[in-house]
Parts: sequence; structure tokens; C-alpha cells
Amino acid sequence: MHRRQFLQTLNAMGASVILPASAFYGEGASAITATQTPTNAVEVAGSDWAIPKVGVVALGGRGSAIVNKLAGRLPYLGLSIAIDTDVNSLQRVKADRKILVGDGKAPSLEPQAARFLAQSSLPEIADAVAGLDMVLLVAGMGGAAGSGIAPIVAQMLREQDILTLAFTTLPSSFGSLQRKQIAQTGIRELRLHVNALLPFSNRNIERVAGENASFTSVSSQAALAFDQLWRGILNPVCRPGWVNIDFEDLRHIILSHEGDCAFGFGSASGVDGAAVAALHAIDHPLLGRSRLQRASTVLMAVRASPQVLKLGDSMSAMRSIRKQLSQDPWIIYGTYHDDTLDNEITVSVLASGIRAA
Repeated sequence: MHRRQFLQTLNAMGASVILPASAFYGEGASAITATQTPTNAVEVAGSDWAIPKVGVVALGGRGSAIVNKLAGRLPYLGLSIAIDTDVNSLQRVKADRKILVGDGKAPSLEPQAARFLAQSSLPEIADAVAGLDMVLLVAGMGGAAGSGIAPIVAQMLREQDILTLAFTTLPSSFGSLQRKQIAQTGIRELRLHVNALLPFSNRNIERVAGENASFTSVSSQAALAFDQLWRGILNPVCRPGWVNIDFEDLRHIILSHEGDCAFGFGSASGVDGAAVAALHAIDHPLLGRSRLQRASTVLMAVRASPQVLKLGDSMSAMRSIRKQLSQDPWIIYGTYHDDTLDNEITVSVLASGIRAA
């Protein structure tokens, strides 16, 4: 069902305390009253459901490595594009389109030089992304492609009115100070042009993987986080489910707020599984209670098998999220079934408009 129908149902059931009062108003509509007849809360979206065309743009070796690891596993992916100054790296990446910046003979190590070279490739990049509604940009910051090319690609996407979310990795803790400074400069410039930015730091990797984790496990953490981010955002938007999220809501409410963006996910089963999964998502290293408390908008997605999820579970998960919020934010909610989960319930939380501490 569409999100507004679900809001009407919750309001009719007396659940308005979960969502801000403003959530019960549509454009040009009056307030929904509690005397309205509730609609069925478990209903598949209609055939008129519009699916946005989504692309992923991988910049540099790190971005390409993440996309390679997830090749063939990202649902709803309309187009994959790889951009790099290194011809050998481009040859190894699995992408629908590959764009070489420069001549490839001597890959630039300086972000400013890479940015200058990329200017001549912008028409080709613009042609590649034409027709996309949304792009998830993946880059490793600190090198030529991530810190040098990513900001101007993001600027071009913004000029084409393509909703853009950037997922970036940062240099390791034992990397050079110069590389870290380049990464921070690139992050500041990239933040000016994207709708939302999620930096995946080395500290995040250490907290998720643990000190005794193998290098293989550590290198997989960024790809796993990006995979969960992708599904957490796009499943409620693209996959007809019990409660779907309008793409325009995603554009204008979730990712257009000023401030940082953060994402967490978690799973649980058994009694109060949805509430426990929501708490795991809140405490995920990529999110955390401190960030969530400062958010102005929250997108929550719940995934479970048809036999497991009940309406009460969803409401319980929303209450768990709501308790952590220190202001009256928008809470946008979606839920869909997944027969592969058995008894597990998975909750993902995207918080945006996070004010500085």
C-alpha cells in the first residue's frame, strides 16, 4: 500500500503518537481524522507503482572493488558506471560503462591534476548517466579519483537533477597524514554537491569486524555496508510490498535536508524481534544513538517473511526508533516481505539532516 494509506490506518488505530503530526497531512489535504475507516494494513502495492531508474557510479580502485564484490547482487540496478585514471583498474571492474580519465599511460596521483583531466570527460559521463533518477556514488577518498574526480561528478549529477547519495571510504589509520588530509578535503568538497553523504571510516570497520578479524573479512565490511544501504533505501521504493515509500518522498523529505546522513541495520528473531532488530540498527557503528538523536528525518525499512511480520511488530520497531529522537522529526516507514529470512526480522534506519554535535 502507499505510505499515506498506511498513515491513515495508523491514525485510525490511535497510533499517531509514533509519527509527527505533520506526517498526517498530504499536499492540499486536511488532517486525517480518527473516525475514518481503516484500510487493510497488509496489501501489495498496485500495478501503477513507478520504479525509479537507479545507477551506481564507482570512482577509483576502492569504488570499483566494492562494486565488483557486489556484481550481480544489487537489485533494481539500472546501470553501473566505473570511472578511473588507471586503465588496468578499469579492465578489471565489472561495469556496464567504463570511462577512462586521461590517457591511462601515467595515472595521476594528484587530485587537482585528476580533476583537470576529468573536465574533458564530463560530456561522456553526462551521457552515461542521462535518464537516471538516482545515483549511488561509491568512492575511496584520499586518492586522485575519489578526492579529485568525485566532487565534479557529483556537481554534474546535481546539475542534471539526479538524486545523489555518496558512500565513501576513508584511508586506514596507518595511512600517511597527507593522504588523510586529501581525503578530508575531498569529503568537504563532495558534501557540497550530494544530497546525502555517508563516510565509512576505518573506525567503523574496526568496530564491526573486531580486532581478530581477518584482512578478507575487514575488506568485505565496506561492501556489506553498501549492500545493506542499497537494499534499505531501494527495497521500500522499488519493490512492491506491504507498505511502500514514494520516490518523491525519498527525494524531497529524506535526502534534501541539510546536515549529515547516517545508516544502520540489524536483525533479530523471537519475541519482540522487530524491536530488538531496531535497537541493533540504532547501535550500528555507522549510525549510533548520538547521530540518530540529532536527525531531522528518518527512513525506517522492515523486512521479514510473510508468516513472521505482524502490524504490532512494525509499530514496536517504530516506537524503539522514536524513543531515541530528541526532536519531532519525520519518520518515513516501509515494509516488505522476504521469503529467505525464515524467522528473522531485519530493520534498517537511514537518518538525515543530522545537526552538528
